[in-house]
Amino acid sequence: MELKKRKKWMDVAKGIALFMVLLGHGMRDTMRVNNAGLDYVYRVCYVFHMSFFFFLSGYSLKNSMERYNYDKVKMANKKIRALVFPWIAYTLFIYVVFNTALVIPGIKKILYGSGYEKKALAAYLIEALQANNEWAYHLWFLLVLFIISILFILLSAKKGKGQLGIWIIIAASLFTVGYGYYDFLGDWNDLFFHLAVYIPYFGIGYAIQLGKYVEINNQKSSWMKGLELLGVAYILIRAKWFSGFNGNNIAGDTKLVRVTVAYLGYILMPFAMILLCQVSNILSEKQDFLMDKFAWLGENSFNVYLWHQPFCCAFCGVVLYDKLGVPAIVTIGVCITLSIIAGWIITQLKQIINNSILKIREST
Repeated sequence: MELKKRKKWMDVAKGIALFMVLLGHGMRDTMRVNNAGLDYVYRVCYVFHMSFFFFLSGYSLKNSMERYNYDKVKMANKKIRALVFPWIAYTLFIYVVFNTALVIPGIKKILYGSGYEKKALAAYLIEALQANNEWAYHLWFLLVLFIISILFILLSAKKGKGQLGIWIIIAASLFTVGYGYYDFLGDWNDLFFHLAVYIPYFGIGYAIQLGKYVEINNQKSSWMKGLELLGVAYILIRAKWFSGFNGNNIAGDTKLVRVTVAYLGYILMPFAMILLCQVSNILSEKQDFLMDKFAWLGENSFNVYLWHQPFCCAFCGVVLYDKLGVPAIVTIGVCITLSIIAGWIITQLKQIINNSILKIREST
């Protein structure tokens, strides 16, 4: 019973985070230029959502490691099947689709100047490995999550045997952020940027007993409530006046400002993440249509995330907003709706295939 309840709040939390991803990806840059409100919502989403996903992923990995009795080979195989195979398959699928589509004059005209232009397979695959695939940029998450997960699997140890390796990799990431890794890695900047920035959030989720914090929501101390509010304030302030590692900052776009903002995030944002998990736990107990949908979105977050780009958000955004002049709010709503529908279709197809395989096995 406890596991079901725990899974429900995790699903609601992931569903809320995924909705923020869809909301952010549904906004074209051209929308935000002329709409300060949309731009601020976009910034709030981007300050928080991926850090939160890595935080939850770290917590989930720790639970899985305990469930598998720290069997590193089994856990590594599980991550390869769950992350690497889909990453390879979808990367190649996108390449075939767009190279085929770009032969059609009408589609080529629509996509002209949007970044979707024909490219050689070798160059495309290198970009994918560099986490800088313009056709499906969102796939960086699968690649980076796999690398971080493998690092933590290899460095993990049972309780009482120490976690020195884990703390070393977190410290190395923090040092790299402070040193300014983005200045000298060339085409590999994006991959190492994401690794360095998100390893600490993953590590925090891995290290803390998140379930305990979620369950004590009604007995929180005043200092815990204060830290959670500080975490929320940090997100809102950073989204308004600081852009973190790129763009303009109120105090100037200096290395000192960027690093300070990042380090404050590692200190304060986890408290906001704990707060969202606590809120998700409360919401998960309600028999509410909206919460059930968020739970479904979280439970099927992988399918929705994988298929929402580039077709449902980027491509539709180009066609509807940039080419046809459909209002921004309508365009965003269509992009989010299509993303969820695509995820639902893929989920149903996978279920049909799995059921068919099961029947074949049972009959043999």
